[in-house]
Amino acid sequence: MDVLRYDICPSGTPVTVTILGSSTEIFRIRLMSEALLNGIPASKQLPPFYGDLGRILTQYLEKGVEFSNRELFKRIPFQVGWLTSFQQRCYDIVLDIPFGETRTYGEVAHALGNPKATRAVGTTLRVNTLPLVIPCHRVVGLHNLGGFMGSKADMTLDIKRHLLELEGTISK
Repeated sequence: MDVLRYDICPSGTPVTVTILGSSTEIFRIRLMSEALLNGIPASKQLPPFYGDLGRILTQYLEKGVEFSNRELFKRIPFQVGWLTSFQQRCYDIVLDIPFGETRTYGEVAHALGNPKATRAVGTTLRVNTLPLVIPCHRVVGLHNLGGFMGSKADMTLDIKRHLLELEGTISK
């Protein structure tokens, strides 16, 4: 199976989106440019089913255009068969967080029916391979931004902050 790579570099944003997949499904979305992608060259054009994704993510990152994560997830084939039932339920809750709103890790755990599962929610979101589509940036800590993409480093939190500013959730 050939692995395809497509980069979206919207003007005026600090985010580069790299989409990895095949001609039939998407495996991973990265929100920063990766220096080494196992020699996979970037494509100039995505397969037809990717088309909506590239256009929608570019509009979102350049202009803050709202889109339905749930509808996008239904329309474009993403590879998520490896998810546990807990992860799937967690991602389902996160998929329903509207544009411009946030939830805390505790609120997501409570919605899962297990208020003590806050750390498990954080662990699940840390391994999210489809950020922006499964909008884990909309889940924050009770008193801070929490983490993003498995890190609390400035660079990744700057991306999370930018996305929340773009959605009007926090001010610049």
